[in-house]
Amino acid sequence: MRWRTFGPTCGAAAPGANPLSAFVNGAFALEQIRLPLVLGAGIGSGRQIAAALALGADGVVMGSRFPVAREIRAHEALKKRIVEIGPEGSTAILGSIGDTWRVLRNDAAREVHRLESEGACSHAEFGDLILSSRTRQRVYPLSDRLISHGRTSSGEEESEMKLAVVVAISILILLVTAWWTLALVFAGPAPAWLSTALAASYALGTLAILLWLRPLAWAFAACGLAFVALLIWWSSIRPSNEGDWQADVARLPHVELRGEQLIVHDIRNFEYRSESDFTPRYEDRIYDLSALRGVDVVMSYWGSPAIAHTIMSWQFDNAPPLAVSIETRKRKGQEYSAVKGFFKQYEIIYVVADERDVVGLRTNHRGEQVYLYRLKSTPALSRAMLLDYVDSINGLVERPQFYNALVDNCTTSIRRHREHVDPDAPPFDWRLLANGYLDQRLYERSIVDTSLPFAELRSLSHIDGKAKAAQRDPAFSERIREGLPDPR
Repeated sequence: MRWRTFGPTCGAAAPGANPLSAFVNGAFALEQIRLPLVLGAGIGSGRQIAAALALGADGVVMGSRFPVAREIRAHEALKKRIVEIGPEGSTAILGSIGDTWRVLRNDAAREVHRLESEGACSHAEFGDLILSSRTRQRVYPLSDRLISHGRTSSGEEESEMKLAVVVAISILILLVTAWWTLALVFAGPAPAWLSTALAASYALGTLAILLWLRPLAWAFAACGLAFVALLIWWSSIRPSNEGDWQADVARLPHVELRGEQLIVHDIRNFEYRSESDFTPRYEDRIYDLSALRGVDVVMSYWGSPAIAHTIMSWQFDNAPPLAVSIETRKRKGQEYSAVKGFFKQYEIIYVVADERDVVGLRTNHRGEQVYLYRLKSTPALSRAMLLDYVDSINGLVERPQFYNALVDNCTTSIRRHREHVDPDAPPFDWRLLANGYLDQRLYERSIVDTSLPFAELRSLSHIDGKAKAAQRDPAFSERIREGLPDPR
């Protein structure tokens, strides 16, 4: 047990009605009690601490001294005011109701004195002049001119502005930590238990640093150093064309450009009996760029109406369409995961294929819902897009790249190609991410036929029935386009 004694100069710690100073109260107390004694009120320097100990006290309580410390989240203007005030810079209030506080002498304190002189005798009569929330809301976070607007006792140290910044930085760190934790889980070193252990250690370590390392600047710096280390590790993970690839993505296509001729090597044209039972077959074809007349888009749905797989297919006179599907290049044993697609788990591949392969696989064997739209695209723009695709197709042979589910997927990659060749490309739209609604965007911008209501156009563009009927027909591409409006 210990005994505390305070004087009228005490602020928020222990207000009261005793008018004697802490040292006078302390001297009386030492003569009457035999308990450990702690003095408080008006103590703010080493000399005063020494004086209290010399008096016989066992310790001191300090309040007003601490708000000016660097570690306290109070406004600098308030700290400066506390440091600069002299003996007349503070005053006692609420003595009339036996609840004396020592506060800064300001407009609010003078208003309290006025109310006391008029006979105010309860806390309620002083209103929000004496509420600590008034100080937190109007004094600590703001500028010098507001120092006079609230009761500022020595125990208050809140700075909402600084607190907001700290909270914002902390939330950002936690979000980044969540991303890096998943990166360690999916891309960390084998075996899986090791990457999971590293991820857990990193996440828990970050939380411990934020909760217990002080000052907070050190905690933020420690988190920053961890981020730098992880970035160095992340940059060391490189894509590769070497791997035990699944059969449908085992070969990378490449293209030769000879004048107006495109010589396309390793066009995929598998013979499917089911999704997993097929006879691999690759072909080389020659296309005449001068015979290019347009490009279509295929949208395939397998689950959510908000997500689709998009395929571009170029149309030529006297040649079958050239379809290109941007996909993940999976190794044997890998399954596609949208989450893993953010964390360097798959290389990217441009599957150049016959439509009966890349479209028929989805309609006839996977049971997906597939829509085909004819696009209003000039031969010049269609040609430029195709040649930009060719650059990427050939580039992947020498410089493999990772697939990214957000910025380098089947749809955002198409937008990037369009921006490369068209300075008037449409602006970004949220439906590039929720690409299941991309056909609505195409309709709104008149990139597809608009002579029909959108619902009717979409119904006509659903090609599953026609694709199943034409499964083995050499005229597969012509038959799936029967009855489709062509805006070209």
